[in-house]
Amino acid sequence: MTLGLCIFARDDQMKNNFQTAFGIWVAATLAMAGCSKDSLNTLASCGNGVLELGEFCDDGNLNADDQPYVCRTDCTEPVPSIQIDGPTRMASNVGFTDTPDVPLQHVHNLILCGAEEHVVTISNPGWAELKVSEFSITGPAELVEALEFPLVIAPGEEREITLRWMVGDISVAVVSDAPGKERLRVYAEAVADTPPTVDIVSPINGTILGEQEEVLMQATILDAENPPETLSVVWKDQNGTVLHSGAPDDLGVSEFSWAREDRVVGPQTVSIEVVDSCGHEVNTLWNVCQQQLAKTMGVWLVNEGVTAIEDAIYLGDIVSYTGELSSSANYGYYSASAHPVVGPEPLGFETNVYFYEGTDGLALTFFSNLDAGGSDDSTVNWDIRTSNNNNLDSVLLGDEPSEISESIVSSQEKFYQARFRYWANTDGGVIDPFVGGDFEIWVDVLESGDNTDAVFYSADGTSFSLSNDAGIASFAIAFKSDAACTEPSNP
Repeated sequence: MTLGLCIFARDDQMKNNFQTAFGIWVAATLAMAGCSKDSLNTLASCGNGVLELGEFCDDGNLNADDQPYVCRTDCTEPVPSIQIDGPTRMASNVGFTDTPDVPLQHVHNLILCGAEEHVVTISNPGWAELKVSEFSITGPAELVEALEFPLVIAPGEEREITLRWMVGDISVAVVSDAPGKERLRVYAEAVADTPPTVDIVSPINGTILGEQEEVLMQATILDAENPPETLSVVWKDQNGTVLHSGAPDDLGVSEFSWAREDRVVGPQTVSIEVVDSCGHEVNTLWNVCQQQLAKTMGVWLVNEGVTAIEDAIYLGDIVSYTGELSSSANYGYYSASAHPVVGPEPLGFETNVYFYEGTDGLALTFFSNLDAGGSDDSTVNWDIRTSNNNNLDSVLLGDEPSEISESIVSSQEKFYQARFRYWANTDGGVIDPFVGGDFEIWVDVLESGDNTDAVFYSADGTSFSLSNDAGIASFAIAFKSDAACTEPSNP
């Protein structure tokens, strides 16, 4: 013998209507197992005027299927006669009371960017005209236009009423001629939208970045009122160049890989800009430093009469190039011209200045013009003085042996005369090695020919120029540090 089990419950016991914070109306209804309409009817006598298990209503002989607001002949309730929709989907037919106590599921969240206009809709899904005699508002909201009563809503129609909503607790009440549902009220809690928050996960402020190819950039972005997909996120470097953009993932995480080729050597600022749907903008900045184990030198403009670095005009830093070749081999001298293996590419009508550190130490390298181009006849004359290098430096290479001469001034100072004349090729040389952290190099530019400026090149890809009305200006170079990042950056 087979036994059947029927589990049933009233619909108002099984249905839980609730509202999310973003206006998504969700109806969660429990399923009944093993029950059919006929099986439920066997447990109740619909039409006897007694509300029994399995029935939603029972008005006896008054049950009808052709009247607008009466119990149906199968003891089901009629379709609700009024529904109120607001900026968020509001509950329908919440009973009107004179007390402020309302079940939590009937309080609806409304997020405002400011004072906003939103529509409240009164619907009539019944079979007869609905006459609304009162429409009242409690709390910080107001009608945009005055209403004339009664509001008559035809069957199956609706009426839209525009309200201006402000922050606070608000209720909307409707009085109509719907039998048994004459007084209805819905509630909303309108809150102000707040800006998002940004938490930098990696790399944290002050991080020294290594030489790895990629660095994971990651931040967590939270917003109490806006879902992640509505947020705009833009990462930028210190020059305002966009590194990455797009909404965070479902957990609020925004991340990307920062390639080594896009990271400049030395201290720098990174920013992340987040904008929510209300236009609230949060801009977070923090400092990192891209390490490069190379030496950094400062460059100063030297005006007439200046003899000390502290009296000169600071122009900027250059980072030494590094390689596996000796300084002379890296100079790449052939065809009566320099062809650096590691270093800047000659452009012509300028003097190129940079440092290269190879197998024989740190070398000052300089040359003017370019091979088979640039100036076809020019003269460049420099006097170079080095100090605080224990006189370890000397001329390693010159385009012509007689073009650079050297002499000892004292135990800590040497003097070089560089006299160049070239025709459609380069002239220059290499002086090395420079050791320690106290050396200085002073260059007195006596004549620059048709060279327009001196360009100082750095291994981080940057460069800057130096010139005056007479051509190339005199300059000084001094050691600053052994690495691009000597200590963590400060906030």
